[in-house]
Parts: sequence; C-alpha cells; structure tokens
Amino acid sequence: MAKIGYGTKQILISMRNLVSPTMVHNYAIEATQEARSHDEQISAVFYHVKNLIHSHRYTSEALQTPYDTLNYGAGDADDVAVLVASLLEALNFKTRFKVVAVNHKEFHHVYTQVFQNGMWIALDPLYSDTVGGEPHSIKKSAVEE
Repeated sequence: MAKIGYGTKQILISMRNLVSPTMVHNYAIEATQEARSHDEQISAVFYHVKNLIHSHRYTSEALQTPYDTLNYGAGDADDVAVLVASLLEALNFKTRFKVVAVNHKEFHHVYTQVFQNGMWIALDPLYSDTVGGEPHSIKKSAVEE
C-alpha cells in the first residue's frame, strides 16, 4: 500500500464525515428486504446502487451527502463511495475507502470496501460489474486509516 498524501487524506476525512447511516437507513432496509444473508445484503446494496446511480464527473470537487446522491440519481466516485458506505453501515457492516491510481502517478479513483467473512471486499459499482471487482492495472493503492 502507498502512503496517502495530505490532500487525499483530507478528502477521505471529508468523505468519512459525510457517511450517514441514519440518513439512508430506511432506504437500506428497502433495498435489501429480500436478502437472506449478509452476503446477499452486500450484493443487494451493490447492484441497487449500480442500477440506480449514474456516473457524473464534476469539473470541480464537490462532495454530496448520500441523500443527495440518491435524490439526484448521479454522483462521481466519491459520492457513490459515501452512499455505499452509508447504506452498508445502516445494516451494521464495517466499511472503509480505498483510493487507487490506475495509469496515473497520483490517486484519482476511490471506492468502498466492506469487511465480510474475515476480509475486505471491493464495492465499485461505477466501474465494476461484480461485487469484489476492482479496476485493472492498479499502479498504487491505499486505504483510509
């Protein structure tokens, strides 16, 4: 794992401060109502967000709340990561953010990881088709402390 620079660390802190399980609790329950196991809950959250939220790349960095991401139906990678973390934490899962550099020297993408079955599982509904999928050709990565 690479060392996180000051700017990236501040963004991760801001993202963590926006994670709000109470804000999306009812939505998390609704999205996972048919899930019969923890693994199925994780998959339900992943595919629900993947099918509902569209990628929107902003020209300037502006974080939004998980409620706003749901309301707009769009967000960039950090908005979606905050939403996924909020939904999973509303269901009592432990989450963290992972930043990666793919074909770049600097970190430029972030997604959520969830702790399940003794390991961290990647959840990147904007750029992966499956639970556990991560970007190809990761040059460096780091997780929030």
